[in-house]
Amino acid sequence: MNNQRGNITMFSCLFILMMSCWSLVYLQRQASSFKSLKKKIIAYKCVKDLNGSSKSHVHKMEGLNKKLVIAKAAVLLPNPALSKAALLAAKGLKVAMEYRHASFLKKLFDLASQGCLFNPSTYKTPYKNKGVLTRDKLGRAILRRKKWNSTLINTKVVIKSKFKNTGGDVKIETQSWELPEDLL
Repeated sequence: MNNQRGNITMFSCLFILMMSCWSLVYLQRQASSFKSLKKKIIAYKCVKDLNGSSKSHVHKMEGLNKKLVIAKAAVLLPNPALSKAALLAAKGLKVAMEYRHASFLKKLFDLASQGCLFNPSTYKTPYKNKGVLTRDKLGRAILRRKKWNSTLINTKVVIKSKFKNTGGDVKIETQSWELPEDLL
């Protein structure tokens, strides 16, 4: 009878040990899944911030471009006082455009410092620039192209946004792919 109690105790200890090991493996997998989900959420937040910032940036820059054309046209009027005021307004609009562009670049830098891994073409920005914005004959900032892409590559997900500018209104189409586990 004593021997049977020892066997039951031994079996119970072995059973508890196996259940504890399975529980630890399960908790480890859940923690790994939680970390992966957290990285995906950060990636989607990065893309959301970039898409919103890009759309706002292009919309406001196109609005400033239109105002700049009006100010340049007012410079040609024969009234000297109005021409001088329009010239000052045009200079002010150019400074405002440079400031807005610099703040957009700072936003990209802030996103990169938060861990957003964008492809290098994202940092080119929608507008041509060489330190300062490249301008046409009317003083407007020149768009690099009407369509452009941005890609974020995270450890578990690839997110690609396609931008299309139609006269100051930016349409954005975003696609995402999750990488298969065997590639990771």
